[in-house]
Amino acid sequence: MNRTKTTWPVATTLCDQVTFCTNSLTHMTGRRRFDTGDDSKDGLILALLTMGEGGHDNHHRCPSSERQGFFWWEMDAMHHALEGLAALAIVWSIRAPRENRRSRTAVNIQWSCLLDF
Repeated sequence: MNRTKTTWPVATTLCDQVTFCTNSLTHMTGRRRFDTGDDSKDGLILALLTMGEGGHDNHHRCPSSERQGFFWWEMDAMHHALEGLAALAIVWSIRAPRENRRSRTAVNIQWSCLLDF
């Protein structure tokens, strides 16, 4: 049997399961910085395992932003990969959270959290 026919479904299934697991675990464990109206949390271990997707509370704070780690200590390798691809003009129009949305004291939900283009 062709190796591609067997590895593609396994890789796709694993990727889906990591996504589902991240969504489940980051609503059960971790820490909360923002009052987002739900129980989403940020988790360092999941962020390390998923290249930054463990910043789930940050994601719920700014759902349209590609950036999951708002501060230097929050691991977000995918953000750095996307910045590299943007420098090569492979991707563009990357949305970042506004500075005031990243503040620890900002607790009310505002959906206009992206920089204006």
